[in-house]
Amino acid sequence: MKTYISFIIYGEIFEGVLTIVGVVILLGLFVGAFAGIFWIAEKYFGIKTIGRFSVREEISKSDNINSQLSQIQINDPELFEKAKAICKKKGYVLSNLNILAEATKLKNETQATDQEIQNRFRNDINEFERKRRINNITTVNEILNDPKITNEEKLKTLKLFKSLSYITDQQYNKIKVKLGG
Repeated sequence: MKTYISFIIYGEIFEGVLTIVGVVILLGLFVGAFAGIFWIAEKYFGIKTIGRFSVREEISKSDNINSQLSQIQINDPELFEKAKAICKKKGYVLSNLNILAEATKLKNETQATDQEIQNRFRNDINEFERKRRINNITTVNEILNDPKITNEEKLKTLKLFKSLSYITDQQYNKIKVKLGG
């Protein structure tokens, strides 16, 4: 009997929690649907919904958008035209907000691409330098271990390597002492 009563109590609590979760999910879907409708109205039809008490704020935002867009139009007309073309391709209304949003996306993508190219270039240079140093170390070891080359010639070659920064002053001095120079 106690088990049956406790199951009913816990069952009612569980149903209450499910009801609350269901209501929250439906409310979220309802609000999301309205937000989606407003977004579609703004992007595709150029209709912006403004609240009764936010007119000044929207006028200020509009002025800011207009000034940013005019700066882009003056400083980078190619970017402006590309942004307009993208808006047309997507089916957006050619509003200042849409054009500015697309221009900003293009600008960020271009900057990211430039940064990636610079990073790749730096990595290539670093890899080249690393390989060059490894090759020079091999060359230095080959020179030091070659019995056909005299110590005087070895020191001249190593001095040249030092001047080209293939080896450090410390390495040069260490080798020089070993060779008796």
